[in-house]
Amino acid sequence: MPDEQEECPKLEFKDIKPMEGELKLKLDCAEPVKTGTTKYGDWSMWFGFVEDMKVHKGRKPNEEVVEKFTGKVIFFPTERFSAKLIELADGKVGAEVLIKHVAKQGKVGLYSEYTVEKLADGKVVGESLTPYEAKLVTDARGLIANGYALTEDALVQSSKEEMYGGQISEARAKELFHLIDRE
Repeated sequence: MPDEQEECPKLEFKDIKPMEGELKLKLDCAEPVKTGTTKYGDWSMWFGFVEDMKVHKGRKPNEEVVEKFTGKVIFFPTERFSAKLIELADGKVGAEVLIKHVAKQGKVGLYSEYTVEKLADGKVVGESLTPYEAKLVTDARGLIANGYALTEDALVQSSKEEMYGGQISEARAKELFHLIDRE
């Protein structure tokens, strides 16, 4: 399966129009998939699904802006916003949230604030899944959401790749194929 980081376009909250705009986002994870620290501070990376939203593909200076994108995205919320998403996800994958961009008056002018509320609960990904199995299931769901017709044989073949530990048995991969939610 392809490396999601490289293929998913980036969602930027600043693209939500202040006051009038809002974004429904379906979280593809219950917590950040990666975190780190730079000279600018801590960061966390999340995956989610959007409908008809402006996104950014590639990196500057070759960045391409895509209007009305539907599919899987990557996004980097602030530390406080990420903590709120973890709270709302409540350990479940697929929680739906509503994000609003509010312009507020500060001492030196307008500033942006983003509010988030839960619209729908997610689903518990089987506690018996190893991290590699969970990644395989998440990646497969992402492919299906992006319109790929994933077959059982393709999932079994992918499960043997190094990025999934190379230790998922064929029988277990077939079980995982039937675990995938095909909404």
